[in-house]
Amino acid sequence: MIRAIEELLLRDWSALGLQGPCPPRLAFIQISSSWLQDSGRITFLIFKPDDSYPCLVARIVRSESFKHILLNEHANLVSIHADNPTLDGSIPTPIFCGILDGKTVRIETALEGTLLTSLIARSGGRGRQVLVTQVYEQLGAWLDKFGHPRHPPTLWPWEKLKNRFHVSISEFCEHFELDSTERDYIGWLRARIEATGQLELPIVPNHGDLAAAAILVRDNGLGIIDWEYYCPEGLPLFDHLMAVVQTGFCLSTTKTLTLLDQFKMSFAANWYSEMAAGWLRAACQRFGLPESLLSLWLTLFLIEMSNKRDWEQQAARKHGEKGWRNLFSYYVSHKDCCYLTR
Repeated sequence: MIRAIEELLLRDWSALGLQGPCPPRLAFIQISSSWLQDSGRITFLIFKPDDSYPCLVARIVRSESFKHILLNEHANLVSIHADNPTLDGSIPTPIFCGILDGKTVRIETALEGTLLTSLIARSGGRGRQVLVTQVYEQLGAWLDKFGHPRHPPTLWPWEKLKNRFHVSISEFCEHFELDSTERDYIGWLRARIEATGQLELPIVPNHGDLAAAAILVRDNGLGIIDWEYYCPEGLPLFDHLMAVVQTGFCLSTTKTLTLLDQFKMSFAANWYSEMAAGWLRAACQRFGLPESLLSLWLTLFLIEMSNKRDWEQQAARKHGEKGWRNLFSYYVSHKDCCYLTR
């Protein structure tokens, strides 16, 4: 496979839109996502001679039955570049998607920078606080550029949006066993949706998986990778909620890092809960939405994520993690302590 990728690139370097002179050869480093089993992607970092940073990234999946993952992400990047050229440089450029040696291969440009998760792992104490706060300030500006509605904005038809939420709640109730407290909360949630009124919500794109592992920290701003879950017609604040939940760190001394560990940071008085709550409120203001919407929005976000990730991707969780459905349960039991929705 490596040889086929190298032959393609060296033969069609200029035709593929790659910058600079074609190198005489390329070097490859392979990274595998084995924990995702057959849907896991095998990634090749591609280097020019003597370069310390990759110029390209190539991906395949272990099984061709999952090639739609690669095709979808390639189409997403093509669409984003066409719709919002101001993002050029902060997102990968799609280079190639096709069959090589009987396998579907997707190639994109490599973005310079260091993953936020890596920087967080090297930091601690006050240094970590400063790092995370600065990155979220930059991320808020990037999300404004990425998801700010057009003028005039295209609005969600409220009846269509209500139906989406009610269907999502019904799916959640069908897929997962609920206790009495959760059932009562679902009843309140349905009533709250009906009582919300004709909210004017803009249709905005969503990255769909804006975790710390998708954020590259660079000297000239952030880079954003992993566009598999991109949605061109998404909801405002959903990317913001994803970013404050999937932080890539927690404040406890646990040796593992689960989704719930990260979520729990927002249920106690600490620098992160204060920062995240203020960051979300500022995003509400920029979208012209009431801050009171966050209590409804966070719950609906957790329900939709439980449906999409926990049910559709039933796979063993590392460290015994139960996924997004577990976050919903925790929120319902501790909602009065959640700084994000106070």
